[in-house]
Amino acid sequence: MNEQRISQAEIDALTAGLESGSEPAANTGLGTNDLPLLRDPLGGFISRAVPALTEVTGAPSEGGVADVTLTTLKEVTGLGAARVLVGRAELSGGLKGPMYYVIPLPLGKMLIRQLGESAAELADEALGKLAVALTKMNKAGLKPLSEYLGAEIIAEAVAVRESGSLAEAVENPPETPVMVAGVDMAAGDAMGRILLVLPVEVANPLGPVVRAKAPRGAALAASSAPMVPVVPTGAGPTSAASPAQPPASPAPPAQPPAAAASVLPTADSVVQPVKFPSIAPEAPAQQPRNMELLMDVRLKVTVEIGRTRRHIRDVLSLGPGYVLELDRLANEQVDVLVNGKLVAKAEVVVVDENYGARITEVISPGDRVQAMRP
Repeated sequence: MNEQRISQAEIDALTAGLESGSEPAANTGLGTNDLPLLRDPLGGFISRAVPALTEVTGAPSEGGVADVTLTTLKEVTGLGAARVLVGRAELSGGLKGPMYYVIPLPLGKMLIRQLGESAAELADEALGKLAVALTKMNKAGLKPLSEYLGAEIIAEAVAVRESGSLAEAVENPPETPVMVAGVDMAAGDAMGRILLVLPVEVANPLGPVVRAKAPRGAALAASSAPMVPVVPTGAGPTSAASPAQPPASPAPPAQPPAAAASVLPTADSVVQPVKFPSIAPEAPAQQPRNMELLMDVRLKVTVEIGRTRRHIRDVLSLGPGYVLELDRLANEQVDVLVNGKLVAKAEVVVVDENYGARITEVISPGDRVQAMRP
């Protein structure tokens, strides 16, 4: 009879944890389940960064965290632009390593024009102005994030360069795992989505903190909550409009209270069913009737192929044959504006002998309502 014996050393190794009362090491990194919880600290970041952008451009600005995902540098896509502007800042202190701003080229050019520079050729001076604005935004946004993390995050100045993709612009391998936060923002007439990107190894310290500070069940509630734009108020991260920490909900009534359980109903007792408030949305039921009142209202629809800025001397020198270079590439989509507000993207076509615009992308209803605010 063959017997397999185990040495005393192996027994000691197997039982060491039980004898010492130790538990498996906790997850100290950032996981997929932590992503909904990150909307709260990132909302605090945006609530401070947006007013800083307003101070630089002089244009009213607002923004909100649309989504937070884990992916790789190679897969950071969805900006809808052939090329991007990438801003890089080196972090130290509470978070260590690089962070990136990824901005679609058309949106970046509009921000540069608001800073008083020509974006036609993306000269060093123009990229430098944008870098200064991003640096101010970054430092302002990192203050509430440092408070949330409990450790000061120090950021160097942001450096901006034009590139075909984020993977092309950085020194890390394309397979590097990263955390990506999509931020929908508007600054004056510049509207679009930028991405905040942190390598996972840089963002890992946020994992234990968001798990410790989130109430029970917050991850499930945050994952199903809609994006709420963050209106700049100058408050800290706790005042940001973020669904990551909803009010604590009572535990499900698995058992009746002890007092009620000890009292049996008598013949004189009146038993009534519990009446719960209706959770069906009532507002949409009125929408079709109200919308009928507006169906005949005429709106001005404009298709904008591009813009440019010129000095007064250039305008006075305009004449037949003068070519105005616009801020849009020949193969880029054009903007469809309704009463001056962006509602869709389109491509120019010819219908019979007239120009037309074929709609290729429609701004979401929520973004359209937000864009139409005065």
